[in-house]
Amino acid sequence: MRPLRILVVDDEQSVCDLLRETLAAQGHLVDTETSGALALERTEHRNYDVVFLDIKMPGLNGAETLKRMRQRLPGAEFIMITGYAASELVDESLSYGAFVCLSKPFSLSQVAEMMEDLGRDQESEAKLEIRSR
Repeated sequence: MRPLRILVVDDEQSVCDLLRETLAAQGHLVDTETSGALALERTEHRNYDVVFLDIKMPGLNGAETLKRMRQRLPGAEFIMITGYAASELVDESLSYGAFVCLSKPFSLSQVAEMMEDLGRDQESEAKLEIRSR
């Protein structure tokens, strides 16, 4: 599996740090931001394969951030993170094309499994693209 470029956006620095360490240990390239606005600025200059995005953040919430990022990162997969599983923002995020919503507290094995699935999907897409040339 090739390394994926990943952006983690969560207003809790500890969540950013945990995901960065976990995903980097799997060989991925990981950036973090603590707000939707800062994450949007970062996506002006960099492309990402996967974005972990907290739903409830001060200022720009995760659903609105996803909606705006989707235009900049049309090929990215979005994994929403929430401590409020029964939220209309979860439904809104899924309607904007989020891959899945991960409820806090989540296990690192869940994250690893999702990344393996996404890596396999991206490898399959790359093989199809090469064959279609």
